[in-house]
Amino acid sequence: MKPNALKLKGDLKNLSMVCDENAAILGALAMFLIPNGEEGKQKILRWSDTEKLPWGILLLFGGGIALANNLEKVGVMAQIGSWLAGFSNIGVFGLV
Repeated sequence: MKPNALKLKGDLKNLSMVCDENAAILGALAMFLIPNGEEGKQKILRWSDTEKLPWGILLLFGGGIALANNLEKVGVMAQIGSWLAGFSNIGVFGLV
């Protein structure tokens, strides 16, 4: 490998912006820009296609993932897990 390639590879390890969310956004934007290969110069994805999406479900799902991610970062999920682990000795009839 060339020295410049090694330097670039080392720099890519330190990027904090490379994550699944950014890859998904980049892919969606690319579909709006890349032509579909037909003669009409239409793109792979048009805005009229996105109007048919169930946006309420999409936002609810994304909000749930964001909430779970933040609760895990703060430590609330670990606290709830340790609290629920205390009920492991009660038995099935005790939980009902």
